[in-house]
Amino acid sequence: MSSGSRPVESSSAGEKQPTPPPPAPLLRVSLEAPPTTMRALEVARVTLRPGARYDGPWGFGSRVVSVETGAVTVAPVGTDGAGVPPPMSLAGGEHVVLPPSGGSVAVQTGPAPAVFLDIAVVQSSHVSSPAVPLEPPPQDGVTVEVIADELWVVIPAGPIVLTVGRVTLGPGERLGWVPGTGPALLYVEAGTLDVTATGPVMWMVAPDGEGTTTGPAVTLAAHDSALFAAGDAAGVSSGPSLPTTFLVVTLLPDDGQPPLDGDMPAAPES
Repeated sequence: MSSGSRPVESSSAGEKQPTPPPPAPLLRVSLEAPPTTMRALEVARVTLRPGARYDGPWGFGSRVVSVETGAVTVAPVGTDGAGVPPPMSLAGGEHVVLPPSGGSVAVQTGPAPAVFLDIAVVQSSHVSSPAVPLEPPPQDGVTVEVIADELWVVIPAGPIVLTVGRVTLGPGERLGWVPGTGPALLYVEAGTLDVTATGPVMWMVAPDGEGTTTGPAVTLAAHDSALFAAGDAAGVSSGPSLPTTFLVVTLLPDDGQPPLDGDMPAAPES
């Protein structure tokens, strides 16, 4: 647990809470079904200054580059055979699904810095060993913020869908997290987020990369993240003073929906 984390105190049962806005969908894309259900989830936010080049990590599994702002050209590397896509120019709001084997190169091509999410669901060479670390060696003009690295997840069998959404809660606003049909990663971009789970434990990752299991109630600070397994439910609420913005990355069955609604689950009994 990070130094900014603390236990959560439950609100009064009858307290009326503001109604938050719905999550803003950023990405929904089908991915190639892996041969096994255990995978490592990797998520990073990459910032490229003008003219910079990012040599992405190699891996075996599905990888998506989703541009948030700016413009980049993305090219797969190290793949063989027919059907390898050519380099693709992407602007904010656009994405590309890369071949399931190899790496990628992204080059900033616009007048302003570019920011994109590099998301992968990859396998390791051995079941008992971790995946290749997401963060590459230092590169000039490149800043990599690792959101999830070597984070084991159990994904649904069959075709899967990757979704990314952004939620902004005003001070004191609350949102329900219904039981999902696949794993979900919650990452706090700004503010603080109180999480009260109805399941037994969550997995939390702090900015230093250290992960830990935690009890059913925790506060996430900016740049903390928490992993929910399929079937977990929770309530999340913003701190009382400032808005909170967080990303939700989900891996769902082909017909699944992100596990967010406007109803707050009951807090677990102490």
